[in-house]
Amino acid sequence: MYNRINTKYKKELGNKGENKAGTFYESIGFDILSKNFRFSTIGEIDLIAKKENLIVFAEVKSRSGSAFGGARYSITNRKKNTLKKVARHFLRTHPEFFSKTYQYRFDLVSVEKEKIELIEDIIR
Repeated sequence: MYNRINTKYKKELGNKGENKAGTFYESIGFDILSKNFRFSTIGEIDLIAKKENLIVFAEVKSRSGSAFGGARYSITNRKKNTLKKVARHFLRTHPEFFSKTYQYRFDLVSVEKEKIELIEDIIR
């Protein structure tokens, strides 16, 4: 019973964080292209946003507190590789965004209660 409640809570917390992150990106001039873009069983990108010639692939980490080191410590090399694979799939399936005129960036958005922290360019 606890696991179902805990899973439901985490899902709700994640959804709220992703919505706040989307609103944040919109407030700084981005258009949201996709939310929860999934590539088969490989993985998912929480938000894909566009501003002028910049496409951002954003991982959103929602926390109810700063235990376990916070969001920035949750992005492992494995997660970075997954994000890159899913981003390539997005570009293959949306060729209008696969062009030399676009620049691409991977961001981490940390949402903790009402605080939003944007960490740009987490993958180089």
